[in-house]
Amino acid sequence: MTVQVNPEMWLARGDALVPATFTITRDGMKLGGNGTGSPQGDPPVSFDLSGAVLSNNFFLLKLRVPATGNCAVNGVMILQGVGSLNPVTRTGMTFTGSALEGDCTHMVVRAGLTKQP
Repeated sequence: MTVQVNPEMWLARGDALVPATFTITRDGMKLGGNGTGSPQGDPPVSFDLSGAVLSNNFFLLKLRVPATGNCAVNGVMILQGVGSLNPVTRTGMTFTGSALEGDCTHMVVRAGLTKQP
């Protein structure tokens, strides 16, 4: 499944919108994948993700995003949260998560995602 963040539905608090594209693969109850985010004015950032399926439409995700600063762990910021698929169309996803950024501030993200062909 590849999903694209729809900037009109991006509800993260921050200085700029960060469109992202990522691919999620499922192997039994495990999820894996990778993606790219494009912060405004900065080069694209690649990240890895992993997770677990809790039910057919509900899962946990962890994104490992490169970061610097006092709170970055081994050069990454870990954003984790829960996601759910629209059980009818299975083309929409809602993701809610949080992270401790490299500069030790807290980030909360809520994104509406749509599956791309």
